[in-house]
Amino acid sequence: MVEEGFAAATEGPPPRPPSVSESLWSSVPDAFKAEFLKKAAKDLRRGVHPEDSIGAMLESKGLNRPVKAAPAPAMRRPPPRSAPPPAAQPPRRDEPEGSAPPPRSGPLLAYGASPRPAGQEPVSVIGVAIHKEMRLSGKPGKAAADAESSVLKAIAADPVMAWSDPAGIRRLGARLTDAVADGIKELVRQEAERVIDDIRVRAAAGDPVALRWPDPDAWSMDFEETNGGPSP
Repeated sequence: MVEEGFAAATEGPPPRPPSVSESLWSSVPDAFKAEFLKKAAKDLRRGVHPEDSIGAMLESKGLNRPVKAAPAPAMRRPPPRSAPPPAAQPPRRDEPEGSAPPPRSGPLLAYGASPRPAGQEPVSVIGVAIHKEMRLSGKPGKAAADAESSVLKAIAADPVMAWSDPAGIRRLGARLTDAVADGIKELVRQEAERVIDDIRVRAAAGDPVALRWPDPDAWSMDFEETNGGPSP
């Protein structure tokens, strides 16, 4: 049933993967887009960035491609399909005032959701970690909240890239320094995995927004695995 819904949502030329620029995707003729997408999915599982994979396919077919951008970061295999995440637990009433926000089991900002404006203080451990990495004094406040909001938007926009290259979250629009991004990379990867799990749960329930998300695991589910080295 889920596969039928996914197929119905992707009739005609498949949508552009979030990790591929519009200029590069527009260089692929509609007749080849499904073929290129499948090949890119296979290559992604081996750690090849979709931009590099699609660029190579364009050249192999003698098609023009845009001017090559800066080298793409090394990719990791996205997390596989998993069981639905457990429901988030409400905060405890006996927690001391000013303590770090409790960890979340669901995403802080779901894929396709409209982000809320940043408040006067962070809403998660990501913001608290940003405050610490920025070496700010006092309690986490507006500066950490603004940076945290940009990180959550970046993760929700492209959770696969955020999971694969969490230290490079700035490339997706997060307003952080490289040092701060490197300091919170494990929290970024955890949040990206929550976003991915949430998308898959929503897709299984028939959510049209989630069904339009190009899940790398779904792209290559019918392909035979080859030895591509270790993966997480």
